[in-house]
Amino acid sequence: MDLQKFFLASRYGTYMSVWYGLLYSVLETLKNNKVVIESIEKEISHIYTPLQDYRNAVFHPQPKYWSKKLFAIMKDKDSVAEIWKIHEVLSKYFRDEIDRRKPGITTYRYEII
Repeated sequence: MDLQKFFLASRYGTYMSVWYGLLYSVLETLKNNKVVIESIEKEISHIYTPLQDYRNAVFHPQPKYWSKKLFAIMKDKDSVAEIWKIHEVLSKYFRDEIDRRKPGITTYRYEII
């Protein structure tokens, strides 16, 4: 457990914690809006609750600093691969959705004042 604590306290662990927390927020929004992405539903179902616990431990004060909620996801040997798969599929999904909607993206020119 000491190695995991060391990792979480590192810069990389901090970035990962924010990423996992934000990923959960996206999954929660998809769920609330009944958006189903068939190719990752199995992974989302498997990781949803541990990711929710992790997010809650990161973004809400816990009774113990090293909450068990932080480590459940790390004990699952498949969690990293599943999170990467979900991330990649969501990336493609959102790019395709933007292309489908054709929002007429405007290019802005920034000037130094």
